[in-house]
Amino acid sequence: MGGTGNGGSVSGLPPGVTGVFAGGVITISGTPTSTAGSPYIYTVTTTGPCVIPTTTGTITVNPDASIVLTSAAPTTSQELCRNSTITNITYAISGGGTGATFAGLPAGVTGVYAAGVVTISGSPTVAGLFNYTVTTTGTCVQNSLSGSILVNQLPTANFTYTAPSCETRVIDFTDASVPNVGVLTNWTPGFR
Repeated sequence: MGGTGNGGSVSGLPPGVTGVFAGGVITISGTPTSTAGSPYIYTVTTTGPCVIPTTTGTITVNPDASIVLTSAAPTTSQELCRNSTITNITYAISGGGTGATFAGLPAGVTGVYAAGVVTISGSPTVAGLFNYTVTTTGTCVQNSLSGSILVNQLPTANFTYTAPSCETRVIDFTDASVPNVGVLTNWTPGFR
């Protein structure tokens, strides 16, 4: 500030931002705490004995990204067998979020972002515990949500049998299948 100006003030700033005059300089600084009213058009007004000039500027405050689960809560903690189809997991992204990235999903399961909605779907082709994370992309502060998908290995089918004799012509089959996870409760023979 020069000439006969000996002070100044700033109006119209967003909450959390201030204007301070010191040593002939007006400094605007701070961290906006609200997006309500953005963009903010502020005015710098000088003080002094003669003509009082003013100038204006604009501060646009973008919102942080938001991500919210929109499918049922249990969908973020699923357990199923390999090659089975998961229940779709959906999230709504808003605010400063304009997209999403995905980490930790099993092979065969994908995440897609379209028009503010994230959808995770598919059929896992590998077994294991997969802790996944969905992270928003866009301007300002980004956010993320996580979940898990436990994929169990399919049972290994196996049977032993006895050799038939001419007298009985009977073959005895014994189930030697391996559940891999849990317990086999039943099986159905499919002789052809």
